[in-house]
Amino acid sequence: MSDMVQSTLIDNSILSHGKFGYPISIALPNWGNRLALIQAKPALPPDQHWLRTQIEALPTIARLAREKTLALHSYFELEMEEWRGGNFPALILGDVFSNVEIARVSAPLDRSFFQTDMKDFVGADAQIQFCQFLLNDSSKILKAPKILARLTASQISNLKEAKRYREICRSLSPKQYVDALHVWTGELNGIETFLTTDATLVRALSSNKKLLLRCKPIFPEALLVEMGIANREPLPFEYGRRYSLNGLPHE
Repeated sequence: MSDMVQSTLIDNSILSHGKFGYPISIALPNWGNRLALIQAKPALPPDQHWLRTQIEALPTIARLAREKTLALHSYFELEMEEWRGGNFPALILGDVFSNVEIARVSAPLDRSFFQTDMKDFVGADAQIQFCQFLLNDSSKILKAPKILARLTASQISNLKEAKRYREICRSLSPKQYVDALHVWTGELNGIETFLTTDATLVRALSSNKKLLLRCKPIFPEALLVEMGIANREPLPFEYGRRYSLNGLPHE
């Protein structure tokens, strides 16, 4: 195993799967009150063995992050997806990424500069529209001095590199353009991998044989194998079991 710290941009599928339980309440016999408990998620069925393997690698991924062997990163567009997807706020019990540092990196461009209608700004459609702007119209900004004067030097540099974003998108569908933006963001920030469980995205990117990614999409189990990690962390909960808020099994 290398002593160097590896870096990864963490997809929201990872954060979602990293929550192994959810809150419930049950009625108490002969009482008017209800008892708050944590319900552990059930095991995935046998036909989803591959995904189960990826999910069961996540406690070890979180341990490596706490040990500073693996550096986790996120950025604004991934955070927006997290807020829309209900991953926020986190349930601490059973969330393997609670108390794990996730560093924030810069987006290629500040989307709020180009999309000012806050009503639509938070929606998935707005993200896709912004990606289509990057693909089709970003070069026009470089010919608009008044707009360039309001951008930072790094944003202007990223606009000049938008051709790279188009290369990443070449084998993808429009719905995957936002994922391509994540990969491009990872490249611009010098991050080695994009940690995800999105097998469809990885297949689509892999179909472009000429594309050599500097931020490589990778699955959790593959990352642990690549890092030479043999000592694996157990799951925080037993599948399907109920737990008290102190973390002990509820019988």
